[in-house]
Amino acid sequence: MTPGQGSVARFSASLSHLRPTPDDMAANSSLDGPVLDRALDLVRFLRARCPWDARQTPASLVPYLLEEAHEAADAIVEEDDGALPGELGDLLLNLAFQVVLAEEREAFDAATVVERLEAKMRRRHPQLYGDGPARDWEAMKAAERTAEDAGASVLHGLPRGLEPLSRAQRIQDRVAGVGFDWADVEGALAKVEEELAEVRGALAAEPSPALEEELGDLLFAVVNVARLSGAHAMRALQRANAKFTGRFEALERRAGERGLVLGQATLEELDAVWDEVKAAEAARRTAEAEPAPEAEPAPEAEPAPDGERAPERQPAPDGERAPARQPAPEGERAPARQPAPEGERAPERQPAPEGERAPERQPAAERPRAEGEGRHVD
Repeated sequence: MTPGQGSVARFSASLSHLRPTPDDMAANSSLDGPVLDRALDLVRFLRARCPWDARQTPASLVPYLLEEAHEAADAIVEEDDGALPGELGDLLLNLAFQVVLAEEREAFDAATVVERLEAKMRRRHPQLYGDGPARDWEAMKAAERTAEDAGASVLHGLPRGLEPLSRAQRIQDRVAGVGFDWADVEGALAKVEEELAEVRGALAAEPSPALEEELGDLLFAVVNVARLSGAHAMRALQRANAKFTGRFEALERRAGERGLVLGQATLEELDAVWDEVKAAEAARRTAEAEPAPEAEPAPEAEPAPDGERAPERQPAPDGERAPARQPAPEGERAPARQPAPEGERAPERQPAPEGERAPERQPAAERPRAEGEGRHVD
């Protein structure tokens, strides 16, 4: 394997000449066991057979661990379920590598990792295990840090490699856990306005050595607004980046169709295309939000007159086809069949003799319809 080939699938393809022997399979009996154990066995096999994998150390794998975490996060943000299994496999491989390397140096094993995870989640969710009422997450974490080191700062232990936007939100989470926080989002919004005024002042005095510091304060205040409104600043910025990228790529396509060359077109021309892109995007969202038209109900059959029951059609004799009903002459309506008198049953139609076809019903004679005659039932 070469650096950057991170997934289990790519591992298998690049090491096809190192297929496990029957002895290997017997030694790694968990290949038929729990699925996640197979990731550990895969790493052990690679460490034993591939020179590149054998050379790796915990520190040398950190860049790949971070890279795969970002690629998995991208697939999640883009809702790419086709790519996500592979990216999670890449990430799982890197986690398995760290566990196997720890086993080799006898620091800890997979069971230790899982036991610590279970114990932590039980502490953090006392209400689920009958250990007490639910508690504030950040307050519990602060209590755990104090128990480990009574003199440790509330901010101790934040990952140094965390990107600045996420680090700002985690700092704010930590101090909020000990009560150092705005009462509501309105206080954070007022702070944004204050910092924005200071940025304006620094810009007016440019060149100002304070400008970068004031911009940092403004960004930190905006993160507080995101946190107190229930959003995550990094996620919000990711979505804004994706939205701008999609719109600008659409602008590039439209500009190309019109012969506009980026770098030579005027700002007014590009602004006009940008507005078109936004309008098309809004129209598409509106169309997607509109419910589909409901299907029209089928027309109801005309009911029979009060007190009458529609006559049942008699089946044709065996082996014969029932004659088609003849239409009434033009301008006339066929008379309705009269019901039998009360207490009597209407006589059944006699079948035609064997080998003969029942005579077809003749159309009504041409005559005016008498007033009060029975209604024809369709």
